Amino acid sequence: MKPRPPRRPAPRAFGTVWAVTLGCPKNRVDTEVMLGDLLSHGYALTSEPEDADVVLVNTCGFLAAARDESLAVLDDVAGRMRPDARLVAAGCMTQQFRDRIREAVPRADVFVGVHDLLALRGRLEGGAMAPSPEPTAANPRLVTTPARSAYLKIADGCSRRCAFCIIPRIRGRQRSRPVDDVLAEARALAASGVREAVLVAQDLTHYGTDLPGTPTLADLVRRLADDAPGLDWIRLMYLYPRDIDDALLDLMAGHPRVLKYLDIPVQHGDDRVLKAMRRGTTARDLLRLVARIRARVPGVVLRTTYLV
Repeated sequence: MKPRPPRRPAPRAFGTVWAVTLGCPKNRVDTEVMLGDLLSHGYALTSEPEDADVVLVNTCGFLAAARDESLAVLDDVAGRMRPDARLVAAGCMTQQFRDRIREAVPRADVFVGVHDLLALRGRLEGGAMAPSPEPTAANPRLVTTPARSAYLKIADGCSRRCAFCIIPRIRGRQRSRPVDDVLAEARALAASGVREAVLVAQDLTHYGTDLPGTPTLADLVRRLADDAPGLDWIRLMYLYPRDIDDALLDLMAGHPRVLKYLDIPVQHGDDRVLKAMRRGTTARDLLRLVARIRARVPGVVLRTTYLV
């Protein structure tokens, strides 16, 4: 076990910050929210960790290899930082494996889990460990994607229980954002020059099932396509294969702003393995789904992932 270094005095507020995101696009959005909060309160972005008062590593905890990478990156930047800088370990690995980070990287002295994104500034400035509210469209966000495209996170967490997935343990049950809040953020992104909104969540197809009135994903996409002037394209990522309905497919086929593009993680093609994964689908179900999508959305592009 590495010895813990002596406690360093907290740096002045309104310093410089450097950040890196590991893992998925949802994690990138979380980093953008944290940076947006810091920069809107006087902090400045810097391009090198050696120049930063605050070094932020948004970790991934999904797989063992991702956790190893997170520790390696934390250790690397810890060796490059100024002695008086603060090292922030944020994100999924911090949420579930904080003690492992403390042991492996004693230099890390600020910890922010996935439910505490807006608590970072207070912790840097010596505030109390108060609960953090969920980010909304009212919270500033520094978009870091290039070419006028931005991720738009419409929900967080997942209520499914796939056998291989740790996300429900890390992020909890699904919490969908209200339609009007997502629409407000989409309009703000468009006003800033964004032309493509890429909708992301752990499970896009379950969107709205936890909201009053249970709006569907198709309801949300139609509002974004009709009522967010300036957005030219809406792209959908992370759709669970079992719950893709015809209303969504028909909207995709007929609306010029909704890209004929579906990202559907199939994960496997063997019924025995799919059952062990607790995916709730069979190979025959998946083939029927692809046939239905092709029939209703001519020219559609399908993107998928498999675990092998």
